[in-house]
Amino acid sequence: MLSPEDLAAKHKRYVLTPWVAQGAHAPPVIVRGEGVHLIDADGKRYLDLSAGLVALNLGHGHPVLVPAIADQAAKLCFAPPSYFHDVRAELGESLISLSPWPQGGRVFFTTGGGEANEDAIKIARALARKR
Repeated sequence: MLSPEDLAAKHKRYVLTPWVAQGAHAPPVIVRGEGVHLIDADGKRYLDLSAGLVALNLGHGHPVLVPAIADQAAKLCFAPPSYFHDVRAELGESLISLSPWPQGGRVFFTTGGGEANEDAIKIARALARKR
């Protein structure tokens, strides 16, 4: 296991960090998360105000979420978007049941905002050609 200093040096050497002036300051070396906190190599706690860039709204190490992730990872870590599988279909059904549209609809899953925007344009163009 790398020391915090060696890990920081490796990160600085190989990773371009977004949204900060490179080399302006030494960010903390985060070693774990716990609930709403990130914890550095010295044990100092930081409030994770980014919620893991909105991927961890339930927090780090959530006692219900961690076993669910482990169970799913043991069965299937990834399936291409064009393939069918049970969890994606069930999640789509759950999301549509919460939608405000009485006739329902379908869900389109993406991995990020840029991809979502590009795909929305492609879908709109495809639908415009059908009319």
